[in-house]
Amino acid sequence: MSVESNLREEVLLELDELNKAEFGSEKYKTGVSGVMQLTDRLIEMSKMDSEDEKLELERQKLELENLKFEEDKKDRKTKNRINVLSTVLPSVIAVVGGAAMFIYEERGSITSQTGRKIIDKYIFRVK
Repeated sequence: MSVESNLREEVLLELDELNKAEFGSEKYKTGVSGVMQLTDRLIEMSKMDSEDEKLELERQKLELENLKFEEDKKDRKTKNRINVLSTVLPSVIAVVGGAAMFIYEERGSITSQTGRKIIDKYIFRVK
């Protein structure tokens, strides 16, 4: 049993005992005072439980925000890498193609079919 349920049972028992006491007597007054203190504690425990629930919800929200932030960060890095590659890759292809053209002019032949296609593509553009 939890403390809260024990406290509720104690309040109910005190109320039963209070019903048996004579109204206005000293025993009745002390009983009412005791029941009031017990109910105040019960109310405070309920408030603490609700605050704990609120804090738990806030913690879960923060975890979700952190996960979203991490995912956004990964997305930004991926987009930046794609942007860099989309800029660098055509430059590398142009440099390799240019080097291949100079080699082609020196030797007069290309050893691979892929290289031949690239050179033919650039040569036909030039003409």
